[in-house]
Amino acid sequence: MGFENEAERSLGRPCRQADGRSKRVWQSHRDEGVKLARSYAPSLAWLLPVPKAETPPSNQMSAAAIATEVEQQLEPIARGFDVVQRSKQQLATSIEQLATKIDELAANQVTQNS
Repeated sequence: MGFENEAERSLGRPCRQADGRSKRVWQSHRDEGVKLARSYAPSLAWLLPVPKAETPPSNQMSAAAIATEVEQQLEPIARGFDVVQRSKQQLATSIEQLATKIDELAANQVTQNS
């Protein structure tokens, strides 16, 4: 089996004879390669690993940032509880006033019937 030129000979070299540089190159440019593959074949993107840069930010949030976010989410709920508490107090006051009026009317009716 003769090779006509050096280029033809190098194409037939098995991968096991590679010196490891290709592996290091792939590892150092992996994210770029994955992005490129995603752009050329978006339907196959689910097969590719998630690049480190695309890790969801919620995994990287600090405890203080999470506490601030939770506090912001709970603020409208706390305001709603305040409104309910005021409404409850107003309702209790109205019920007391209504009970007092009923007692007065009942007392007036008893005095009129006697």
